[in-house]
Amino acid sequence: MATVSSKAGIASRIVIGALLLACLGVVVHALRMRGVDEAWSERLLVWAGGAAAVFAVLFFLPAGLRINLCVSLVFVGLSAFAFNLYLAYTPPPVAAKADAITERRMATPGFDHRTVLEVVQDMNADGVKAVPALFGVNALQDEARPKDLLPLIGIATATTVLCNEIGEHAIYVADEHGHRNPPGVEDEVDVLLLGDSFAQGQCVGPGKDIAGLLRARGYSVYNVGSSGNGPLLTLAALMEYGLARRPKVVLWGYAGNDPVDLRAEMFHDVLLRYLEDASFSQGLLARQDAIDAYWRTYLEKEDYLTPRPKKKVPKWEAPPPTLSQIVTLYQLRRLLGLRRREQGAWRDTFQRILRTARERVVAQGGELYFVAFPYHELVADPPDRERTIFGIVRPTGVPIVDLDRPFFEAEDPEALFPLRMPGHFSEAGYAKVVDVLVEEVLEKTRADAIPDE
Repeated sequence: MATVSSKAGIASRIVIGALLLACLGVVVHALRMRGVDEAWSERLLVWAGGAAAVFAVLFFLPAGLRINLCVSLVFVGLSAFAFNLYLAYTPPPVAAKADAITERRMATPGFDHRTVLEVVQDMNADGVKAVPALFGVNALQDEARPKDLLPLIGIATATTVLCNEIGEHAIYVADEHGHRNPPGVEDEVDVLLLGDSFAQGQCVGPGKDIAGLLRARGYSVYNVGSSGNGPLLTLAALMEYGLARRPKVVLWGYAGNDPVDLRAEMFHDVLLRYLEDASFSQGLLARQDAIDAYWRTYLEKEDYLTPRPKKKVPKWEAPPPTLSQIVTLYQLRRLLGLRRREQGAWRDTFQRILRTARERVVAQGGELYFVAFPYHELVADPPDRERTIFGIVRPTGVPIVDLDRPFFEAEDPEALFPLRMPGHFSEAGYAKVVDVLVEEVLEKTRADAIPDE
């Protein structure tokens, strides 16, 4: 009996010692992350350092107590790994949200449930030549794209079907370069709008997007926002189209998926040249015929305009978890918010992009502002501290327009989103954004431009 107890005591020390060493390894990794990702380093040090201290104490407890605690630790550990596997094969929250959005749309009277392609096909059948909205990210993913041409937006002067989140599809006629602007925008504008789908105005009708609402207030605006744009595509849009309008104010729109977009964009040499070479340009302003020809070929190749039977929406299927995700309890940590946001992998590049953009804008006598668009989950459950992205932007010297607080403090925050569900903004949401931009930036800029008497 004493031998069994002695062996159990040794085994308990081996288990606790292994856990202690694992925690110390994480602490070492956390220290290496200093200067790369401060927020993640701090979180690792707190959790791993605390756990290491606990295991160090357990190592020297009396054998009986140590054995009982060790058995409990093994049971908790096995339970954690089992629950992690369960989470890996369970539909993620985003799938449940998608189902909830679909149910809300189905319950909304008069909601147009046609897809974008079905709307395009119906319009063409009625004699209206329409195309689906096309974006730079589509061209970026096209392996058949000419090596010397990367279009950043769709077909010029085309009737364009964008999207539908509020009941009706957003449809507009693109300008002479494919962007969402009315014809005849001034050569020099008050405001240039950059960014992705929020800047472009998904999914509201003409005049209800940010640029349209600013025009209604008397500002001349040029919008080069495009769905799917990450920071490098946004920089490219500024260089190719935006600076030519000599804007007084440039609004850099940021969405929460931009870090993911940037990590993908960093693999494309053409986009990196906009950052590395100040003189680089594709000359897209003078290549509209080639751009339109590319998109026509793209649509034909992808067979987008041919009527086809409606496909059933595929059910979510779990991808098998990787060994790394199993060992590091990735799914469980994601549930608890204990995972790295990978800021260090893209932060330095993002800061370089903003600095480069600001230098180019300021050189023309304008000013660049950073505008982070709030999202539904953030507004529905406001955090206790400001978003990490603000701390990343501040060292670049680019002024920040904080939209979070006005959204948090709105009388009915969820009314700022389509059908009170996750998505882009409702018409009220875009109007709220414009109210803040006018008050915090444009009125002050206009007042500064008026000479003192």
